[in-house]
Amino acid sequence: MESKLSPIELLDKVLYIFDSSSKHIGMHRIQIKDLLEARGIILIDGLLTEMLFKIEKDGFLRHELGDVQLLNQKVKDIPFYILTFEGELMQLSGGYAQKSKNDEYKNIRLEKIESAAKANRKTVTFLTWIIAAGTLVAAVYYAIEILKHFSLIK
Repeated sequence: MESKLSPIELLDKVLYIFDSSSKHIGMHRIQIKDLLEARGIILIDGLLTEMLFKIEKDGFLRHELGDVQLLNQKVKDIPFYILTFEGELMQLSGGYAQKSKNDEYKNIRLEKIESAAKANRKTVTFLTWIIAAGTLVAAVYYAIEILKHFSLIK
């Protein structure tokens, strides 16, 4: 299923693995991978690690080191990922997909504003030249009138 989902959708799938029962106790990478596979999402280990790193870097997960019993062997200092308060807010606001849509909307809006500002600048520049030309014509006219008043020209 990995190839059908975009990277943003995959990030959301990982983020939403942390439900109300697991968000405060944390899960290690193998648990997360197993839960994703149970939902039909197969990820290679490196990709899952990178995704967990990205989500943690964004402040939506944090990790604490703990011990895990794997195959009758105790493994120490395994990172347990825990959803942060920011992560809960991210889940409630629609995840990475919604954030991406919001960012795209903001970019489109900004482009429209910049386009309108550019058109306004062109209009203001044109009107400034018109005013400058009118001022020049008026200056010449009044200079001629002053010269006529003092009989310097006829």
